[in-house]
Amino acid sequence: MKIRIGNELLTEHVRVRIRVDYRGESKSGRFFFGGKSKELMAESIREQQVALLRNVPLQGIFIEDIDLSLDIYTVTESEGRRSQEVAYAPIILTLRIENLDDLLPILIKPEFRKIEFLSPET
Repeated sequence: MKIRIGNELLTEHVRVRIRVDYRGESKSGRFFFGGKSKELMAESIREQQVALLRNVPLQGIFIEDIDLSLDIYTVTESEGRRSQEVAYAPIILTLRIENLDDLLPILIKPEFRKIEFLSPET
């Protein structure tokens, strides 16, 4: 991103912190055993997505930090008469981006929850 201060033209990257919550639903086994709990499913989905983020480059995006320290939480969701518990596994990404347009593929995902701009400061 180019910022003009007086006669000087500075090129600065935009730093953002994004929270993404991955959803995990319980999966029943074939018989009486072998099923996975909703927490285990959310954790495994989170690990898969973090591996993708670390290994697959995204154009214009540099990943500075991936924070996995947040705990998995459960929420009761209801659709009409049916209600079920769903687990969410959050991660916090600290990114450095060249252009705001590069951030769009992450922001349109249904897992996206929150964004915080760290720099440039207003």
